[in-house]
Amino acid sequence: MRVTKEDEILELLAAGFSPTEAAAKADRSASTVYRLLARPGFAARLHEARAMQLRPHVEKLVTALGRAIDKMLAVMDDPAVVASTQLRAAAAVADLALRFHERVDVLPRLAALEACVGERSSDDQADE
Repeated sequence: MRVTKEDEILELLAAGFSPTEAAAKADRSASTVYRLLARPGFAARLHEARAMQLRPHVEKLVTALGRAIDKMLAVMDDPAVVASTQLRAAAAVADLALRFHERVDVLPRLAALEACVGERSSDDQADE
């Protein structure tokens, strides 16, 4: 299977290279890379490639998450623990709860809205 320059740039960006570095390594101009990044389809592919790289690490964290939450809750509720430590544990639990809410509820809804706007924009351009 032949790897295109676009795929090469995608792999370089997903690996953490800056747009300028990826352009140099792919023997393209930085403006070409920035043009690619401006395309919704390319940006979505890049996002997916980065997510795939992180997935094994996220799975490890998710596996340990229940234990971590139990530990924070135990510290938060333990009267033998210093109040400032209890407060930090409570803040960590609250922060985690808000982040989960964002990831599970807000971000999927935002993605759906963005897709809807993209469809409408495409429809508007087709009508012109």
